[in-house]
Amino acid sequence: MIMSKKIILFLLIMGFSSVIYAQDKLTLEKAISIGLQNNYGIAISEQQSKVAELNNSWGVVGAYPTIKGSAQLDFEGVAGASVDADWTIFHGYTIKTSKRIAQSKYSLAKNSEVIQIENCISDIVLVYYSCIIEEKLLDITKTLYNLSKDRFDRAKASAEIGGKTTYELIQSESAYLKDHQNMLMQERSVKAANDNLNLVMSVEVGKAWIISGNIEMPSKDYVFGTLIDLMVNNNFTLKHQYINYKVAEDEIDLARGNMMPKLSVSTGLRYNYTSLYSDNSAYDRNSNHSLSPYAGVSLSATIFDGQVKKRNLAIAKIQADVEKISIEQIKREMTTLLMNQLDNYNYTRKILALSSRDLEVAEINLKLSLEKFNNGSISSFDYRRVHVEYLNAAINHQQLIFSIIS
Repeated sequence: MIMSKKIILFLLIMGFSSVIYAQDKLTLEKAISIGLQNNYGIAISEQQSKVAELNNSWGVVGAYPTIKGSAQLDFEGVAGASVDADWTIFHGYTIKTSKRIAQSKYSLAKNSEVIQIENCISDIVLVYYSCIIEEKLLDITKTLYNLSKDRFDRAKASAEIGGKTTYELIQSESAYLKDHQNMLMQERSVKAANDNLNLVMSVEVGKAWIISGNIEMPSKDYVFGTLIDLMVNNNFTLKHQYINYKVAEDEIDLARGNMMPKLSVSTGLRYNYTSLYSDNSAYDRNSNHSLSPYAGVSLSATIFDGQVKKRNLAIAKIQADVEKISIEQIKREMTTLLMNQLDNYNYTRKILALSSRDLEVAEINLKLSLEKFNNGSISSFDYRRVHVEYLNAAINHQQLIFSIIS
């Protein structure tokens, strides 16, 4: 709960006050702020927390007396009123146990809010960066499209004066058409990324954004042991399971308490008024008033219930074992996932360094090849091969960037 407040406060300071839907420019901070404000899952979790908070009271679990008032009147002149109070003094500490369970369920609801916030932020960050990457890939496909279009235009002009063969013209046109298709497909990918951004931000369909900012590549070195400690202490999915286990343990105490005798106190005050006419005269009326307080203590215990309570206790113990095993299962799965992610992160950083240089070489080769193609030093086939190599290097580079951010 503390972490969620810090996250929201940070985001409010960073960008919430300047979020205006009419604007098309969008920063990451604004995207997160809009998403947190509109997210359906967060809104549902907040309402569920309110319900859990209302249920987290001593009155709901039966710690306070139940006071009832009643009144009655019949057609024969008899009237009465009463105030009755019932209070369970002892029932195997089930009231305290129920209150602990209610508090845990409230903690679960608040914890779910944080998980929803974390998931919302994570989704928005990844989709936001995917929009940037798709835009960069669009710039790359446009570059190749312009080059192949220029090549095709030159080939047509040369063919008209007899300088190019039909075969060479067809080859240049084929490359131009492929690059044109690639550019159009990439434009669709940009649109799809924008649609996904609208989806995770829960804004209207079709809203177009101008994404600002560059991707800053992570460069931090991580130690596996430190990450494990952070995961165990700060992971809210794991904390969720710990709370579930605590609830299951309290359910055992609750089942035990229900097997014990119940001691209750009853007290009240009853008032009766009787007004009757005598048989001799309609005007001869007898009235009677009475006020009678009462108090009592009752002790009840279940003698036989077909071993229902024993079965409930056995089931509660089994459920607690299941929750405990689930904690270990989640720890193991998360540890394995963390190890794999750390390996991917470290290896991808190394591969990305090579990919960056590979892209630089491909760009240089593309420029040099253009000069050589223009002066006739290389064939159109070699020039086209350089195009493809540059496109593959650029796509691979952007995919590695997205991988390391993920």
